[in-house]
Order: sequence, then C-alpha cells, then structure tokens
Amino acid sequence: MKGYSYLATHPNEQKPSIPYKIGKTFQAQIYHPPRPPSYFYKTASGDVEDGIRQLHPVQLCLRHPPAPGKAGNEELQLRVIHQIRVGDHTSSQIVVAQPSVPQGNVVLSAIFARPTNVVAKIYDPLYYDFDEYHPDPFANCDTAFAHETLAYKYLLPISGMAVPYFYGSYCISVPLSKDATKTRNVMAVLYEYIHGIPLQDIAVRDYTQQQRQAIMRAVIKADNRMWQLDVNNLDLHPRNVIVVSAEEGEEARIRIIDFDHCQCGTRTESGDLERPTLEPLPREQVLTRWLNNDLERSRIDFDWLVDWPWDEWLKEYASNTPRTIPYGISLLE
Repeated sequence: MKGYSYLATHPNEQKPSIPYKIGKTFQAQIYHPPRPPSYFYKTASGDVEDGIRQLHPVQLCLRHPPAPGKAGNEELQLRVIHQIRVGDHTSSQIVVAQPSVPQGNVVLSAIFARPTNVVAKIYDPLYYDFDEYHPDPFANCDTAFAHETLAYKYLLPISGMAVPYFYGSYCISVPLSKDATKTRNVMAVLYEYIHGIPLQDIAVRDYTQQQRQAIMRAVIKADNRMWQLDVNNLDLHPRNVIVVSAEEGEEARIRIIDFDHCQCGTRTESGDLERPTLEPLPREQVLTRWLNNDLERSRIDFDWLVDWPWDEWLKEYASNTPRTIPYGISLLE
C-alpha cells in the first residue's frame, strides 16, 4: 500500500469493516447543511494533513465531525436492502434502503408517501481515499453533501421527471464498533430508486440509431431544463444518466442523478437569468451548449453513442423545440 496516510505507514492496522451491509438498520434525522462553498474539491493542508499522517482514521473522523447545519426534529430508521456502491476509497457509499417512519409523524409520512425503497447516498469520510491526490476527506464530504442537497432543492419542479424524487438530507448515526452505544455522525441524501440501466453500461449494438437519438434528445431536454432552473451540472456524464426506457418509435425516458458537482443560482446572481423558470431554453442557447465547436459543453462524453451528423441533427432538434410550455406540463416525459 502506497501513500502518506497513517494506515499507509502502519500496515498492521486497518479501518473498521464498512457498516453499510444488507440487513443493517441506521437511525436518521432530518438535517439541513449550510450553504455550499464555491469549491468542489479541497486538498488536505494544515491540521487535517498532519492528522492524516499521525492519527488512525477513526480518531481523525471524531476530531473532524460534519460541518454544522440545522437539525430537524424528525427521525426515521433506514434498513439496507441492497448495495449499489459500497467500498473503501470511494467518495460516497450508495445503498438502497427501506425507510421506517414512526407512526403519527405527519412530516415524514408526507415525505415518504410514495416510496417503499429509497437510495441513500452516504458521505462517509472514513472510507474516502486518504492518499490519492492528498484530499481533505472531511471538507470534500461536507461540500458534496451541501452541493447535492442544494441542487435537488433547485430541481424540485422537475422532480420525478428529469431527476429522481428527492426525500431530503439527513444525519445518520453509525456505530463506531460492534458496541452500538458509541456512534459517529455521517451525512446522507435520500432520493427515489430508479429502475433502469446507467447509460454508460448500454451496448450500442443493442440500440438502433433512432433509439439512441431519442436518448440524446432526452439528455439534452433534461440538461436544458436544469440550466433554466439555474443549475449548471458540471458532471453530466453517461454514468449519471439512468435509461428507464428507450422503445423504438417512442420518446426515451431517463433520469439524471448525482448533483454534487453543480453550481446553483449563479446565473440569477449574475443577472443572466431573471429567475429560475420552466420555459424552454431558447434555440440559440441550446446550440451554444451542445454544438461541437463548444468543446466545454459539447457531447464529447456521449460521442460513442452518436453515429450521425451531430450538428445538423442538433440544429433540426433545436428548431422543433416548442417556444413556450403550459404551466405544470413537462417536456421531459
């Protein structure tokens, strides 16, 4: 094991086993993070860097609890029923959980009126990679939690259409060891579990050109709608697009996930956008964001999916985009 962290230099010691196992139950409390900072990633320095070198990760986590926010009064239990991504050296732990709401809790009963199971994305710095690129796991977990929570709030008007339903931000109590009386706090967001396949996992040979064009139309619609709601998604990538359906001759249905690299409210603050809106993005802005000559916002991550003249196709698509949209009606379905 290479690196500079305490465990890298003490190979006989190790982290506790990852607690997010199937069947495990955790107590969760509604928790509102502070407004996110301007950065998405921070390198360790000062006391944090020294602590990474000198302290066991558990001690370090206790020394650096999550950033203070505002706790709510509502609590529920989450029982893990499936692991999506669980492991060491990852920025978050992602599981499917079954929520259990206390009887008579009006607030939580309203929030969880729809779902039977939810995705819990848990920002646990203990299982961050402490060595690669010398990160500050605590600042990075805090900022990811805050950015993702804020993005979901901005995206509420398209919740359940272009993005999953959002069920809130939470503080979860995680046992320090087998003795469940000693715990530490980690942050998590809960959102709708989407039945589908990540776009990056599809085989092009299994989808006709018409089906792939329908998928790209859905991606562009979703991205345009997020942009109009003043959310600039800096991590729009095939791994974060869930394909729900893409039947021949029909509009594709997708959901965008993972919003911990989003800028929210910047266009409104700068005056470029009067206010977040459900109006369609003007044609010229669609072209600016998606034509190949704009490398920053081009389809480069989706290039493997496209085998048709992109710019000509995009111009035709943008020309056929409706100018207005009735209130409450989504173009994304």
